[in-house]
Amino acid sequence: MAEQVVNVLRQLAKRGKTIICVIHQPASHVFNMFSRLLLLAEGRVAYHGSCDGALRFFESLNFPCPESYNAAEHYIKTLAIAGGHVAECKEKVNAICDAFERSPDAAEVRKSIDVATGHEQDLRSVMLFDQTPSYRVSALVQLRWLVWRAMLDNMRNPDMFRVRTIQKIVVAVIYGMVYLHGVKPTQEGIQNINGALFLYMTENSFAPMLDLVAVFQRGIALFKREYAAYMYRLSIYYLAQVLGWLPSFAIDASVFCVITYFMVGLVPEWYKFLITFVICIITANVAAASGSLVSTISPSIDVGLVIAPTLTVIVMLFGGGVYLKLKTLPPYLAWLQWLSWFRYGNEILGIVHWQGVTNITCSADPQLPCITTGAEVMADNQYDPAKLGFDFGMLAALYAGFHLCAYFVLYTKNRKRN
Repeated sequence: MAEQVVNVLRQLAKRGKTIICVIHQPASHVFNMFSRLLLLAEGRVAYHGSCDGALRFFESLNFPCPESYNAAEHYIKTLAIAGGHVAECKEKVNAICDAFERSPDAAEVRKSIDVATGHEQDLRSVMLFDQTPSYRVSALVQLRWLVWRAMLDNMRNPDMFRVRTIQKIVVAVIYGMVYLHGVKPTQEGIQNINGALFLYMTENSFAPMLDLVAVFQRGIALFKREYAAYMYRLSIYYLAQVLGWLPSFAIDASVFCVITYFMVGLVPEWYKFLITFVICIITANVAAASGSLVSTISPSIDVGLVIAPTLTVIVMLFGGGVYLKLKTLPPYLAWLQWLSWFRYGNEILGIVHWQGVTNITCSADPQLPCITTGAEVMADNQYDPAKLGFDFGMLAALYAGFHLCAYFVLYTKNRKRN
């Protein structure tokens, strides 16, 4: 089996692929299939070069490989730290590593590094990952590959992606069926329309927020190792995570909006539809930004998954809409409404869908109150058409604010590279 695996790796290497393989105590015929060898001992490089060169190098240090003996076993035995002889073995290993640093093979490695990187770099810092605090590639290159990795990570489980899409479609169809034929310009229809619009905010908030809660916690170990090795900037890493999730949120929000809008029976005008479409995507991204903040603050995924739904419910409550008249809030809690993306998104949807409505039918009972125009509905819900631009601006401010706070927390936690 090992021979077959190594043979496949050799074929890939012949096609121009770079293959790095860690192998322990291979058989002689398997070991001889490798073209180059890297021996590590006590955190240092004992040898790096061709397999034949390794035999000559160890023989020059009076550690020749016996006849008909597995060369790999010989190297392992020579570089091993034997119990009871720790000091003696470490001294031997350090002598071998020092000899390699002075060898022609090490000079060849240094020359290859200089050619590849365009500047001289100490062999010890390259081999021991004791790098100087500098980045080898530009910020754009870092961003490109980190975004690619983030998107690849999202696509590695196609079954989960399909399940999420199917779940979104099923919820959208049920949502549409609930309001089917119930959204009409009547007194009862007012409540139905307001409820349908508010559910756009709800459905596009919970899932993105919970998805982002696990992002930084899930990859924190890998991030710390790579960040400590100066592989990329913290700002580039954070931006790549945000960009990597954008397609997923856009697809989910689009699927939900397209299915439900016409099933619910909202006003079939392209302007109103496009605003609804855009608000669904913006809501998903603002909720995801808050999820990023929760993720960076939380000490673990479990804690984050407890905080996130609680925060969303609070934000939803202070968003007004079907739950609360904002003017009734006590002064000491009224300020919380300004942190609620539900407040701004719901107001935008309400203004767009009620503007121009002038034919709301009154109830047959003359004693019941009657709202006859969309302007009256907006006044009853405290929607101000003059604040449409302000609401979009606040959604953008919340999006940027949540991400900046999350980045600051991440930076504070990882300010010192260990």
